[in-house]
Amino acid sequence: KAEIDDLALADYDRVLQQVWPGYPEAQERRLAIWRARAERALGEKRWTDAIQALQDVYAEQGELNAAVAAHEEVYKRNETRGRDGLVRALLTRAANSKSDDEALADCERALQIAPGQPEALSQRTRIVVPRLAEQVEHSIREEKWAKAEAYCKQLSELEPENASRWQQQQAQIESNRHLAQLYNDAVTAFRVGDWPTAIATLSQITAKSTRYKDVLELLAEAISKEKTARQIAQEYEAGLRAVEAQNWDVAIRHLQQVIELDPSHKKVTSLLARAESKVRAQPIARNYLRGVKAIAEGDFTKAAKALTAVIQADPGHKDAQALLAEAEAKAPIASEFKKGQKALSGGDFDKAIKALAA
Repeated sequence: KAEIDDLALADYDRVLQQVWPGYPEAQERRLAIWRARAERALGEKRWTDAIQALQDVYAEQGELNAAVAAHEEVYKRNETRGRDGLVRALLTRAANSKSDDEALADCERALQIAPGQPEALSQRTRIVVPRLAEQVEHSIREEKWAKAEAYCKQLSELEPENASRWQQQQAQIESNRHLAQLYNDAVTAFRVGDWPTAIATLSQITAKSTRYKDVLELLAEAISKEKTARQIAQEYEAGLRAVEAQNWDVAIRHLQQVIELDPSHKKVTSLLARAESKVRAQPIARNYLRGVKAIAEGDFTKAAKALTAVIQADPGHKDAQALLAEAEAKAPIASEFKKGQKALSGGDFDKAIKALAA
């Protein structure tokens, strides 16, 4: 029978090569002979002959992976005899594949058939490790720390010889996770005005890493805000004590300082209004208030006049004396400055220079 098949195949090949290329009936009969050969070999458990015949069948049918297909069919008939051949065919196809996805699928199939097969593990590692390493970097950039750590753990298992490398990467990821938490805590504290916490947390970050570029700027601003907040609290407490002692002029000075530092301060407005109403009811206090306001407005002549009236009425008024000295010292300067401005506006530059120089 085999000899007859060989003769028939030779005739069909001659027809297809020399007489009528692509003649359907010749192709069908040749394919039928190979399929019959394969079936006989399978039935007689001649596995090598069956694989060869099946490869011819699948190749004739246009199957690009004839070897794998042939070994798959033998494996279905006899797992024990077909296992090694199918694994080899799968790994050969994987090694020559241009697609990593297809190669990985072949490796996984080979490991399903033969768990722990060294070459399959090696080929799978070659494909999977770069992918997982890329996923680690991507997860770090996205600050998805749990995923990054999971990928590192997989890499340690896939590459026991490089386990120390991936363990170091895990330690770095944990450090980055801690920094990210610190940064989030600092930003939250910054937003709610908890300056001591913001300063402490931002200081920790600056001591450990330069990962976050705005940390130094935030730290400087938090320090400035904390200093201002402390000053506001001190001025407010002093103003509150002065109100309780009914020392209205002192209260006004401290409370006005609070307003200058924090115009939106809710508690100080009513206290300041109360102190000013008390001051307006007293001539000495009223003149003192006028002097304070005049100094604030830069009108030192008016301030000196008002403060002089205070001292005339109360020679021991130390605050008025100090402010009067300040007003008298600054009045000539302010006067010359106004003259210079006026001369400058009128185009008299020589006079302007003389006045401003003075």
